[in-house]
Amino acid sequence: MALLIAAFHKYSGKEGDKHTLSKGELKDLLKAELGDIFGKCEDKAALDKIFKDLDANADGVVDFQEYVTLIACITMLCNDSLKKESGIARDIPGNQSSIINRQPALIFQFIF
Repeated sequence: MALLIAAFHKYSGKEGDKHTLSKGELKDLLKAELGDIFGKCEDKAALDKIFKDLDANADGVVDFQEYVTLIACITMLCNDSLKKESGIARDIPGNQSSIINRQPALIFQFIF
C-alpha cells in the first residue's frame, strides 16, 4: 500500500496541484512504475483514453481516488489471470514466468 501511495505522490504535483496527476504526470508514472504492464505507453490515443476513463469527474486531472481505480482494476485482472493459470504458486509477480510479465498487452486490453 505504501508503495502505491508513494508512486502517486512521486509524480503528482510536478505540473500543478500536488494532489493530482496531469496527463503528462500519469504518462510518466505508467512508463516508470507500471512499464511491465503498460509498456512504453507511447500511443497517444491509448493514453488519452486511459486518462479520460480515469478522470471520472472530468476535471482534467486524475486525483488519488481515480488513480486507485486504475490500481484496483489491474489487481483484479491479475488475480483473475492467476486463478486461471495452473500452478499459481510459481506465478509470483516479479518472477520471469509471471502472468504480468508474459501478457502485459492482455492486461492492458481489458482494463478499459
